[in-house]
Amino acid sequence: MTIETRIAQQLTAAVKDGFVRQGKRGGKAIVTRVAQDELKLGRKVAEGLLPDIIQKQGLKLPAGMKAADIANLGAYLKRLDNHFDLAGATASIQTALAKGKLDAGQLARGAEQALYADRGVAHLDFARLDKAGFSVGQLERLRRFADSHATSQGGKYLKVAARGVEGADLVKAQQLVAGAIAQDAGLVVPKGGVEVKTLLSILRDLGTEDPRDAKAIVQIANQAFKTGTTDYYAINTQATRHLLGNLGADATLLNGMEVSDAALKAALPKLDAKVARAEQLRLLRDRLRVLPDGHRQAAIDVLRRSKASLTTFDGPLGNHFDAQLQALTGGNAALTGHLTTGMAVQQRANLLSDFANLPADVRTKAFAGLTGAPEQQAKAAVDRLAGFSEDRFGVKVHRAVGQSPFAGQGADAQVIDWSVQGVTELYNGLEKLTGGRKLGAVQGTTYFHLLGDETPLSKQAASREKQLLTQYRPGAGAYRPNQSGLMGKEFRGMGYRTEVGGQEYVALYDTALKLDNSNRVAGISRGEGTIVHETGHVVQLGGKQEQQAIREWSLLSNWREPDHQVADGVFKDGSSYYKDPAVALGDRKLVVTQYAATDPVEDWAEFSRVFMLDPKLALTVSPEKFLYMNKAYENHFTGTEIQAFAQQTGIGPLGLQRAAAALKKKLAA
Repeated sequence: MTIETRIAQQLTAAVKDGFVRQGKRGGKAIVTRVAQDELKLGRKVAEGLLPDIIQKQGLKLPAGMKAADIANLGAYLKRLDNHFDLAGATASIQTALAKGKLDAGQLARGAEQALYADRGVAHLDFARLDKAGFSVGQLERLRRFADSHATSQGGKYLKVAARGVEGADLVKAQQLVAGAIAQDAGLVVPKGGVEVKTLLSILRDLGTEDPRDAKAIVQIANQAFKTGTTDYYAINTQATRHLLGNLGADATLLNGMEVSDAALKAALPKLDAKVARAEQLRLLRDRLRVLPDGHRQAAIDVLRRSKASLTTFDGPLGNHFDAQLQALTGGNAALTGHLTTGMAVQQRANLLSDFANLPADVRTKAFAGLTGAPEQQAKAAVDRLAGFSEDRFGVKVHRAVGQSPFAGQGADAQVIDWSVQGVTELYNGLEKLTGGRKLGAVQGTTYFHLLGDETPLSKQAASREKQLLTQYRPGAGAYRPNQSGLMGKEFRGMGYRTEVGGQEYVALYDTALKLDNSNRVAGISRGEGTIVHETGHVVQLGGKQEQQAIREWSLLSNWREPDHQVADGVFKDGSSYYKDPAVALGDRKLVVTQYAATDPVEDWAEFSRVFMLDPKLALTVSPEKFLYMNKAYENHFTGTEIQAFAQQTGIGPLGLQRAAAALKKKLAA
């Protein structure tokens, strides 16, 4: 049974149980479990289920209701592609029908008011939009806009729009939302204004960076605004050059790599020169950022010696990566050639990072003395690395191709054997997360590998590299049932955690091996970070204390449910939720990424990743969260190490003492 089929069956069963009929707080646990596991439906499956959901939601339509109103109401409900919003809207419509309201426009407007209220928008603020003449469609688009660009804080900015707009001007309302989000992010917008698309693109960039680099982008953007530069691509180019400088690619190197607009147009004919320049610089940063320091410097030296340009750097870098990979496999040219067949340059950079991060003794044991055909050598290396992971960390590595790891589930064509790259990232991620120990919460977890896309690997990686900078909206899809928060339609996802029959499972999609490490710590591949992230879910979730664990963590970023109670993953009636857009984040500065701002459990998993891979950054973002997490991970860092981090970050002993006291007070509340 495929994952999509299993989800479809579970959601259909949930519909029949009356999930939507009971309203937002009557959701069945099975629906939440599906969403919580991040098993995303393909669009075809979602479209096939949606009519069934609408038909079975229990709306008692009066006999006198006009056919046109029924059709229009159905069209409105079909556009609500988040099951929490569908539930909230349906509850509102059912109440209105019971009061004799039959007009589809009035029913939909009342449903929108209910969804705005869920996000904390008071009746008076909604009434301002109503009085201004906003249509139902405009209200819906404004709500989606705020949700997309201010993940988990949409209501905050909807209120800004309601209080500032005059007339039914959707564009102006969106400008107000974008401006307010930008201001909270630290951007100082000049009086003359900045195009909304520019602001949203900069916000998109901030959402894909760690807080340290995001701060640098804000400073560069503000300086550009002061000098009258408001073109997004000019600002992006300045920011990327600065961040490349932080990686060791200084201005001398980058100036030497520059080419004319005509040369860029010739190399990338479908792009404007300014877009091509920004895109090529971003790709260069992707290549270098994933590499550990020593290997990054070696790659930069190759760029200097080869006199590479912005249009040719992949050639010398690709050759260099191949040579380095061969050296790290003990000079095994046959194995290296087999592993890199069809790989785009970014994945070869990722693989180099993975091999370089393996402890030297583990790497030697994994690749020493391999014989036979290259594919046999690769299988033997997987066998060894999987065994090392099982022995060292007390986990299980599922190896049955085409068979579901879940007991009794049978065949699953999406399950593949581990690749050398995947099992390397598994070992590296577990090493960083556990510190080489058999962490109690992680022991016994089963890890399995999934095919993420049917597109051939080389074409898939290449297609990712051809995406334009403007194609991504911050937070877009964060609350859509068939998309992951920061991935697009192109990929199903990177991984997920689930619990079946009391057993913990973590899946790694092979797409996680192919992407750059944007939104990831420098020197660490995305797949490695994914293992840390998903295993972080294992540590927080599952068991009798899950609700308490979510609540305690929510206290530290002020996550709140629609009724203003501290978020704990469960509503008062016992129904669970996950990525409900009405569950709001109180302090965006205390979460480390845009994806962390989608739900308290993603906040935990993302902070886990930064905590393990860049502890000084995590401590800077929130000393309270750092101390809480360190205890949850069985004192991952020693007191001496934490004191050293505090000294190096300027927090100091006094800052640690204050954080510890504040943490104790919050948990006691």
